Amino acid sequence: MSIVLLDTNILLDAIANRPPFCVSAQKIFIQAAQETIDAHITANSLTDIYYIARKVLSSAAAHSAIEDILNVFSIVSIDEDDCKEAIDSGIDDFEDALIMVCAEKIKADYIISRDKSFQSSTNTIKILSADDFIAQNISYFLNEK
Repeated sequence: MSIVLLDTNILLDAIANRPPFCVSAQKIFIQAAQETIDAHITANSLTDIYYIARKVLSSAAAHSAIEDILNVFSIVSIDEDDCKEAIDSGIDDFEDALIMVCAEKIKADYIISRDKSFQSSTNTIKILSADDFIAQNISYFLNEK
């Protein structure tokens, strides 16, 4: 089973139904719910997701989305050492650096992100778009009912 860490943008695509990205993002959400992937998000993604979902949907919908996320995804905690490692990583974007540190902490196989400029500090964790992740896991989706 693949261990994946989702970037905030993937969950926002799924929750806010943002075309054209929502289809792939929702498929990944379903895979996580069906436990065919070991799916994680960072703790700080929750606050970002709530803030944005509340603005584009409603407070009630944002609250419901957070509940769904907490039921489906494992949350990767972030501590002071993680922040220090991220700032010293050499990755320009601090948020991306923090996601990379968290992915390394959980020994993720993939980071799924729509951010085309996501920088990697390792060759062991692949960074894929939702579409590319689905293409690599096509056998799961062909067997979907």
